[in-house]
Amino acid sequence: MIAARFCRKEFNMNKKRLGLILGLLVLFTLVLSLTGCDQIYKAYKGDYEGGITSTELHAPGTWSGTIDKKGNFSGTCKVIFDEGDGPKLKEFTMSGKVSKTGQLTCTATGTGALYTKIEFKAQIVGPAVTGTWSTDEGAKGDFAGKKK
Repeated sequence: MIAARFCRKEFNMNKKRLGLILGLLVLFTLVLSLTGCDQIYKAYKGDYEGGITSTELHAPGTWSGTIDKKGNFSGTCKVIFDEGDGPKLKEFTMSGKVSKTGQLTCTATGTGALYTKIEFKAQIVGPAVTGTWSTDEGAKGDFAGKKK
């Protein structure tokens, strides 16, 4: 009789202990999964700047932007295009995303009759960014820069 009570009491304590351990394990896993999401883009997070070149441009252009902890890219791009009324500096707003492997894809949009959208595709390796750009009008060139 005493042995049965002792076994029942020990069994209930083991159930409570097991429940506590499982609860802590679930909590620990949840915390790790939430903090791990931002770690994916940690290597790319920061401010970048660089240049844009092409034979279609009247002068090399410039770009700058930031990659946040979620891999989102935002910035500006300044390029001189000739829309038929002489070369003029155009400023574009850039937005895009970096992949887990460092592939940067973004679009720059601006106003005007021509050259209202530029597509960028680049690879980030360490602090260096290299890639290409193109417009719907057929202009294209190189895109390069580095992390500040």
